[in-house]
Amino acid sequence: MMNTKNIGSSLCDVYLPKEVKGELLAKCVLKRHVGFDIDIEKSYVGYCGLNVKRLIGLMAVMRLKDVAKTDAVNVPIRYRDCPHISLDEARLIAAKVDYGDGRKASDHEHPFLRYPHPLYWVFSLTGGDGSIAGGSVYVDRVDGHVWSSDELEEYSHDFNNEFLSI
Repeated sequence: MMNTKNIGSSLCDVYLPKEVKGELLAKCVLKRHVGFDIDIEKSYVGYCGLNVKRLIGLMAVMRLKDVAKTDAVNVPIRYRDCPHISLDEARLIAAKVDYGDGRKASDHEHPFLRYPHPLYWVFSLTGGDGSIAGGSVYVDRVDGHVWSSDELEEYSHDFNNEFLSI
């Protein structure tokens, strides 16, 4: 079960990692649910500024993926509204994670990310004794906790209708 204390309330915003034209966004986000005036002449990137229930945000994310063919993430508003820890702070937290096999977090964000995730910093695991290769450390951008694989899977499914294989 996800630690709801860490993730925040069920009110969400939609995060767009790449620019989406307002006309396309308007087709995907139902205005009657969000109270959000979308300027069809404008392009949007980053947070949309919504304060919607998790399921409405999920519906918008699914429609953006299906209709607009673009990435979108349903994000608890805590991650939009609260100060974030820096990449350097996250790197220090990730470096303290001990997997018992010698793997350590790299000094840089994970090299294969399509875009930085709005909820956590991601670091590759390198080195080790060879019994397990690779892996990642996910450090929460707001409170700095290291996300468990269960927490990642539950967030991905419940907020974004995705199934991760970690």
